[in-house]
Amino acid sequence: MANAKRKIGIVIPILHYFEGACELIASIQTQHDYTVVVMPQWRAQVPLSKAWNDGAKKVFEMGCDYALVCNDDIIFAPQCIDNLVAEYERLHDSEKVIMVTPNNILAQLGNKYDILTYQTPDDPYTWAEHPNFSCFLITPEYFEKIGYFDEGFDPAWHEDNDSHYRATLLGYKEITTTAAPMVHIGGVSTSLMPHPPNSENSRQYYIRK
Repeated sequence: MANAKRKIGIVIPILHYFEGACELIASIQTQHDYTVVVMPQWRAQVPLSKAWNDGAKKVFEMGCDYALVCNDDIIFAPQCIDNLVAEYERLHDSEKVIMVTPNNILAQLGNKYDILTYQTPDDPYTWAEHPNFSCFLITPEYFEKIGYFDEGFDPAWHEDNDSHYRATLLGYKEITTTAAPMVHIGGVSTSLMPHPPNSENSRQYYIRK
């Protein structure tokens, strides 16, 4: 099953880091069929969770098996996408895995562009229940079982904690796997967001939930 060709919709909400989004797209390598869908947050100014929801729903309506939702500040290793799919299909039934995310190895590299030629080690891979929401792979089952990402977190912050907590309460796992290396620069978009009071509002909203 893991070697069968799938259809992947790669969803990229972009707030302002257009250079990073171009580098992300240029790093895509996969045996699977894929479509790139850009969510224009710079124009729509919607919560990040809404961009995730709308982008994933769009690619599922297009008939994609998977939505790969990505920040605009990541770069894939050559084997990253194919290994994400393989690990999802390997672990979905046995471990009740409902989301798989790549492993950020930026700290291990001398230069972020080293990821473009990084060779993923062979098995055994490891995984942990600490998802990296800068890039995540889901199927339509995610929305059926866990629900949509909560758009009450505006403009961002804690929608990832909320998703992970809901999945855990329902008995599902959201994981990071070492099979799928990437680089996540981090903080590029949120650094320009108005942290006070919005980040505190999101934190309080999460606590109330």
